[in-house]
Amino acid sequence: MLLLATGAAYANSGAPYPKKVIVKHFRIQMSLLQPPKYDIPYTGDLEIMFYTYKENIKELCGISDYACAKIWPDHKKCIVRILTKDVLEKRGYAYNFALRHELAHCNGWKHPNTLGNKHFSLGEKWDEAEGGVWIEADRKMAAPKLPESTKILPAYSPYKIVCITPKWEEESCAKRQEDVLAYSRPSISTMPHITKDPCIDYTKEECQR
Repeated sequence: MLLLATGAAYANSGAPYPKKVIVKHFRIQMSLLQPPKYDIPYTGDLEIMFYTYKENIKELCGISDYACAKIWPDHKKCIVRILTKDVLEKRGYAYNFALRHELAHCNGWKHPNTLGNKHFSLGEKWDEAEGGVWIEADRKMAAPKLPESTKILPAYSPYKIVCITPKWEEESCAKRQEDVLAYSRPSISTMPHITKDPCIDYTKEECQR
C-alpha cells in the first residue's frame, strides 16, 4: 500500500520562486485480520514452537516465512510455528496480532494461500477469506488467551543440542544419557546363570576321564 505526502521547498534567496512539490512514498506492510467469529480463545490441545530464523519457518510452513498453524481435522489439536517476538517486530509484524491470526486458523478459519494477482487497499475486505480485513501488520492488540495446558517450546540456537521431556521441560542431555545406559545395562541379578566348565583351565589330557 502506497501513500503520498506533499511538501514545499524554497530557494535560499529572498526572491520568490515557484514551489516544488516533493513526493514521498511510504510502504505500509499489511496483514489479514481474522473475522471476529474466529478471533476467540482456542480450547484444544495447543503447542507453540518459536523460531529465530525465517528460513526454518519457510521450510516447515511452505508458504509463510513468519508463522503458520497445523490443525488436526477435528480441531482438537493445533501446532503453531512462529518467529520470536523480537524477530517479528524487526520485520514489521506485531506479535500479538500474528499469534491471534494463527490461533484463528486453529479455530477453523481459512483463507487462500496466494492473492491471485489481486491488489488490496488498507481496510478492504477479502471475500474469499470469509470477510477478513487488510490492516497494518504492526497493529497493536491485546494478547490472546491461551489454554492452561499450552506447551511452549522456546527458540534455541541451531548450534545447541537440547533435550526436552514429554512435558516440554528442558533437561540435562548428560543425565538422559546416564539414565539410558542405566536402563539398558543388565544387572548381575538379571543376567543368565552360566555354569563354568571345570576343564576350561586344564589341558585336554588332564580333563579326559
